Amino acid sequence: MLRNLKVCSAITHQLKFVRHAGHSKWANIKHTKAEKDGEKAALFMRYTRAIRIAIQETNQPNPAFNSKLSSIISEALKKNMPMSTINKNIEKFKTQQVQLRKHVIEAKCCNKIFIIAEFYTENLALLKSNINTMFRKEVKSQPANCKHMFDEIGMIEISMPETTCKSSSEFEDKITEDAIECEAQEVDDVNFDDKSATIICNPDDIDKVKGELLKRGYVIDNSEGLFIPHTTISITDDERKQYDSLIKRITQLDGFEKIFDNVVTE
Repeated sequence: MLRNLKVCSAITHQLKFVRHAGHSKWANIKHTKAEKDGEKAALFMRYTRAIRIAIQETNQPNPAFNSKLSSIISEALKKNMPMSTINKNIEKFKTQQVQLRKHVIEAKCCNKIFIIAEFYTENLALLKSNINTMFRKEVKSQPANCKHMFDEIGMIEISMPETTCKSSSEFEDKITEDAIECEAQEVDDVNFDDKSATIICNPDDIDKVKGELLKRGYVIDNSEGLFIPHTTISITDDERKQYDSLIKRITQLDGFEKIFDNVVTE
């Protein structure tokens, strides 16, 4: 059963807070994205960039004094990234002078598939040049303003192995209350057996909400920004072939981070 809660403005600044129990509406998105994101090497590369950005933003390579870096390290370890690799990256980025810059491209393929792709690069001019070259080669794809066709959210996957809650409903109530206090927007995919849940928040508030959840004893298993399409579409085999070609080119561009689309999960 789904239950909607309207919470007073003193707590949520007049935001509507939603709690979802049972089947997760984010599950397909997470699973689809995981498939598109590729192998372990690509995952570790994203954590490497995240470590670099966390150091870059604060000029603080010590995780004891850099909460964002500490959180990223914790998440990377949960994904089996070796601590030795993490330490090597921290040492490397201590003295890194060239900064990474975020770049987002919006595109369409076959006049119906809309795409948002994120990159982090040291050389923005070169990346833009390579993107332009890519579109010249992919004749059925082109740049297109499409962000308005997606909702941008922050997703935080949490767990609380040491919870004292005795029932599923008690566990849901606790997570909901804590999420409201942390100024999250939704609670979804609550699983009492795994003692886990998914928290949805404003993408600009991910670090703040994570910090508040950590204070309340939750373990952060994963966190990231996502673009969720307002509607999804089915595509033909020929369109899939064209789209797969575009995805391959996008993911091979230097600094590729994530890709989102409006294609329904088959």
